[in-house]
Amino acid sequence: MIYSIQSRKKVFWLLRISLTIAALYHLTGLFYKVNDATVLRHAVFVTLDSFCVYGFFKRPRCFVFCFAAFTLHQYLNHGTYLIDWWISKQEIHWISFFVLAVLPIGLVGLIEEYSQPFSSKQ
Repeated sequence: MIYSIQSRKKVFWLLRISLTIAALYHLTGLFYKVNDATVLRHAVFVTLDSFCVYGFFKRPRCFVFCFAAFTLHQYLNHGTYLIDWWISKQEIHWISFFVLAVLPIGLVGLIEEYSQPFSSKQ
């Protein structure tokens, strides 16, 4: 076991808060120009981020697979953006860095919980 139950609870709270902030950011993007993304993309990510917040509260068994797919997508998206930003501006894009650092930690916690079929979700 990598995480104690207490550590896992803290990681899941961090992700709930982070994903709520991301959903609010994308919700703002529906009404104001916050970046170059389309309104449709913001709408999709309001939905995905909100689903992930729900998933970290209720943690249905299938959520680990959904979150794994979401994490992979974010790695492809934010990873590419982080590299492109570094090449063009010689700066770290901190939001992308944070996304790439935090999501796998949550995924490990979900995998660990999933692999313990009779553990309590606390």
